[in-house]
Amino acid sequence: MNHNTIKWILSLALGTMLCVSVSAQNAKFQEGIKYYNNYQYTAAKACFEEMAAAGHVAATYNLGMLYFNGHDVAKNEAKAVEYWQRAAEQGNLNALNELAYCYKNGWGGLVADSVKAAELWLKAADQGHTVAQYNVGYSYLYGDGMPKDEKKASDYLIKAAVKGDTNAQFELGRLFYNKKEYDLAVENLQKSADQGDHYAQTLLGDCYINGNGVKKNAEEAVKYYRKAALQGNTDSQYQLGLCYYDGDGIEKNYNLAYTWFEKAALQGNIYSQYQLGLCYYNGEGIDKDYNLAYTWFEKAAE
Repeated sequence: MNHNTIKWILSLALGTMLCVSVSAQNAKFQEGIKYYNNYQYTAAKACFEEMAAAGHVAATYNLGMLYFNGHDVAKNEAKAVEYWQRAAEQGNLNALNELAYCYKNGWGGLVADSVKAAELWLKAADQGHTVAQYNVGYSYLYGDGMPKDEKKASDYLIKAAVKGDTNAQFELGRLFYNKKEYDLAVENLQKSADQGDHYAQTLLGDCYINGNGVKKNAEEAVKYYRKAALQGNTDSQYQLGLCYYDGDGIEKNYNLAYTWFEKAALQGNIYSQYQLGLCYYNGEGIDKDYNLAYTWFEKAAE
């Protein structure tokens, strides 16, 4: 057997051993994921710890998630940051994204630093991380951690939106709405609203009630206001109350108008507080009570 043949056999054997090792690691990691998805966090933690010790990057990231959320371990943000830093150094984009949140909010013992957060999001975004792309777009849009730049904001939001990120779709829709580019606004708001985003549902309701980018349709507006109102959105609760109060897009019903005004008013919505005052003042949907009417008027005026 010549020297080259021996080298080839040894190389083949080593490659086979590495494949078996990687396959075994992946199987163990998937076992941990299965435990995690079934809320068996203690078993998941054992798998992830074993894999992390062997250098498995995704397992290291997942350990950070367990500690950050306190799943069957004492919640420990500092420990989470430690694991995410380790995973981020090895190129894990999810860890980089989470680490940015920690810098943004001062979690895990880190000093709050919006500039550092934006820097990390940009690093992840430019490698294709969808949520980081949204966060960079948001940062550019509102000048949070980086200079305001609507063009760059739009570019990053589009990158995330086309991949289905509902927050990016909403922000992009709102950006176009504020620029009165209503067709593009509706296109993006619809995508976000269909995924259940109550902010997008509310603004889409506004588009239908006012005929911006779509044919004016109060019934369709009511549909979206109701979807958002049921999720606790106070602007939609107010608008839905107003639709019941005026009989706009739905049969007039002062009782239901009062119900929705009250829900929003109790959460601090000043427009609903004023309308609630009117309901008490006029006895619409509730017995007349001038004292309560003035109480709500005063709250709205604060």
